[in-house]
Formats: sequence, C-alpha cells, structure tokens
Amino acid sequence: MNYWTEIVSYDSKAFSQVMEIRETVFVKEQKVPADLESDEFDAEAVHILVRNKEGIVATGRYFEDPDDRTVARLGRVAVLKPFRGNGYGKIVTGELIRLISASGKFREIRIHSQSAVSDLYAGFGFIAKGVEFFEAGIPHIAMALKLDKKSK
Repeated sequence: MNYWTEIVSYDSKAFSQVMEIRETVFVKEQKVPADLESDEFDAEAVHILVRNKEGIVATGRYFEDPDDRTVARLGRVAVLKPFRGNGYGKIVTGELIRLISASGKFREIRIHSQSAVSDLYAGFGFIAKGVEFFEAGIPHIAMALKLDKKSK
C-alpha cells in the first residue's frame, strides 16, 4: 500500500481537504450536526492528512488538553468510505501517537472513541475509562493511553 502523510496547519490550503474528509464522514454519513464538526481546537491542533495515488484518504488531529497540559487529546480520525478496511485508521492513529510521543510534552493521550471503533485504539494500548456515553447521538467511550516516558 503506497501512501504518505503530511502535517497540516489550520491556516494552510490543505486544511480544506481535512475538512472535506471530516464533513463527508461525520456530517454526511454519520449525521453529526455541521456546527459540531468544527470547533475551537482546530486552530491549535496538529492535523494530519493521509494521501495515496488516488488522492486524499484519511485525517486525524491532536491538541493539548486545555485542562491538563500534560495530556494530548486525539480525535477527528476519519477515513473516506472507499478506503476503509485497508488499515488507514491504524496509519492515522499510529502517526498521531508517534507525533505526540516525539513532542516530549505529554504523559498521556486521551480520546473519546466511537464505541464501534474502540478496538482500533485498544490495539494501540488505549484502555477504556468509565461507561459508554453519547456525543452527537453516537455511542462513545473515553479511552486513555499512558506514555512510557516523556520523549526528548
């Protein structure tokens, strides 16, 4: 599988492609209200975009938790429908974990995973915390991954 990833900033031209994926997956397919899809964290988050020879494929982001600067919040992981089941969700998640770890700033990564894909994150060592809850009408579970140590 040939693919490449790029880090995308909020003010770059490629950010519109990040939003294209998120709007397709979350708003159109999963019926998340459009006003909930973009939030105040987009401007400060580190976004990644995965491409292959056919074009854009997947995206995800992380940002510093505003309540605990030692925690990274991972989220908005989305893979376009034609590319699902090919490992792109793992690619996005793995790259985000790598970037978070390499930053040396965080002791833990947290995510509100859609319950249907929580096994993806469990495969990386994330542990479910608490009980299932609903966000935008979709079942979610809070999950956390402790980082072994701060990278330098």
